[in-house]
Amino acid sequence: MKNKLFISLICILTCCSCITSTTETFDKELIILLDKTDALSVKPDENHIYSSLGLNTNEYQGVRIIISTISDKDLNGSVTVSLPAESDWFSNKTIREARVVKFKNELHQKLDSIINEADTCRPHSIIYRSCVRQLELLASRPAKYKALIVYSDLMENSEVCFYDPYTFKSVRCTPHVIQKQLEQLLPLNDLTSINIFFVYDPDSYEDNGRFMACANLFDRIFQSKHAWVHIEPSF
Repeated sequence: MKNKLFISLICILTCCSCITSTTETFDKELIILLDKTDALSVKPDENHIYSSLGLNTNEYQGVRIIISTISDKDLNGSVTVSLPAESDWFSNKTIREARVVKFKNELHQKLDSIINEADTCRPHSIIYRSCVRQLELLASRPAKYKALIVYSDLMENSEVCFYDPYTFKSVRCTPHVIQKQLEQLLPLNDLTSINIFFVYDPDSYEDNGRFMACANLFDRIFQSKHAWVHIEPSF
């Protein structure tokens, strides 16, 4: 009887191990948006990204990173780098460490490829809708930690054009008016528990004023849907 119970236990554990290894689960979901219409003042720091995900302290967690772009189009391509979660009980430590290294190398290669394809000559920049579409994707995912990192000067140039002096005055002085205009283009749903990072390093006092006016507007929009917004000079 004891032998039968022991064999049954081994079978159950083996099945659990198989399920763990074939089912991709992710504890953390990260989306990186790079503005192809902007000469990026800051480029993604992959080591910072890597450490912020906590893989140095917990290499068995599942992480998925999507890298996409902001351009003059609503729909832009994306690439995905993923590291599915594994059980530290059933996983081989050496193999897991090799998978983490592979994940880090892929992240480096994919980021470099997209950054090198940037085209700053595009006449328009659809920032708000690009962010909203990625935030909708994050909101649909069950991960414990979800974040969107946006590398851009945030100068919207679509149906709502921040380069128009009258419009930009409204961005500074009556942001609720611009918020309404943008949300009419694409409504925004609940963003509870999603972190948003706007990353830009202004090169002058005037540039700083423009960026902060835009960042404060987007902060207002996304915080109204319960996201946590961070404005940073690097990430």
